[in-house]
Amino acid sequence: MAEPFPDRKIIFLIILTICFCLATVSAAGSDTSRLIRKQAQTGFLEVHAPEKELFQIIRQALCGHDFSSLPQNLSFTFQSEISQIYITLLQPGQRLLRWGARRHDLASTLKRVVAKIRTLPRFSKFAIADPSQCRLLFEIVVSEKKGDLAKLESGSLSENRFEPGITGIKYSLDGIKRYFMPTDSVMHSIMSLDQLLNYLAKKCGIAVKTPRISERIKLLLQALPECKLLTSKAWISYKDTVLPLYRGAP
Repeated sequence: MAEPFPDRKIIFLIILTICFCLATVSAAGSDTSRLIRKQAQTGFLEVHAPEKELFQIIRQALCGHDFSSLPQNLSFTFQSEISQIYITLLQPGQRLLRWGARRHDLASTLKRVVAKIRTLPRFSKFAIADPSQCRLLFEIVVSEKKGDLAKLESGSLSENRFEPGITGIKYSLDGIKRYFMPTDSVMHSIMSLDQLLNYLAKKCGIAVKTPRISERIKLLLQALPECKLLTSKAWISYKDTVLPLYRGAP
């Protein structure tokens, strides 16, 4: 004997429940989308007004104008002992142009970096006055600690961890301080520890001694027993605005 057909009221309640659930999911999705858009527009990607003003001052100085007074309440503190600053020019069709320096204060450091960039042979190829063509990258070291190249690792979370885009390296060669900034990992497509060490071997002139990467790294570790591990803050221009670079897991 066939089972009796369910009461129409029960069917109606089931349909009503399903519709309610679908409406709830849809509303939640809409709320989430609105939240993401709001964060992107107002909070997560918005840079403070002082950084925007700083970029305007740097661009004007690169165009040949005198430096104006630097803005107050910047979201970073310049530390004369560690705050190496790099400014990079980026433009389609051109290899990046980059220079770094550190002086006793922020204003002196920026003037030095801008002055050196303006003397570089390819500077004239960049449309500095046009923010839609020439983008600026500003990066400043905010912390450093003692490190050891031979103890660097990337497979675990430790004080010797190297993480591309987050960790920078400061080292000395022939009495000259050199920097591998966190953003250099992006600039030079370095995604592993071996790639980092091979890159440093090339910068130190060790790579010309042997084609074998393992041998290069061995010679590098002998030549550079000590280093400093760096972290930085960075911003990049995008047309008329400025975006902070968020790196690592938020």
